[in-house]
Amino acid sequence: MNIQILGPEHQGKEEFDGGKIKAQKPLGFSGQGAVTVRLGPLFYWAWGHAEAEGGIGFHPHQGFEIISYGITGQGFHKDTTGSESILGPGDIQLMQAARVFNMPKASRRVSRVFKSGLNLT
Repeated sequence: MNIQILGPEHQGKEEFDGGKIKAQKPLGFSGQGAVTVRLGPLFYWAWGHAEAEGGIGFHPHQGFEIISYGITGQGFHKDTTGSESILGPGDIQLMQAARVFNMPKASRRVSRVFKSGLNLT
């Protein structure tokens, strides 16, 4: 077995809402700078942090599951199915997106969150 440690310089990065929300992605989407883009069904693995209130506008989800774990602060989730929730420290959110829906996300305080995504197909 070959184990490789990928430092931040080999990980994908993304910013939202003028840099208020940042994501560092050991596993990211192609074109975001991550050396590793996919590991079997695991296609997304990110550490997100917000230093101020900020938001990510509506964006589509379909055919995958996202598991979020709140580390600090508070995150807000809402989607076009009518679901709303707040993710706080120690909270786990499982989102199953078998069909298309759109959702925005927002950080209501300085926050840290860990997210991973699994392909359902």
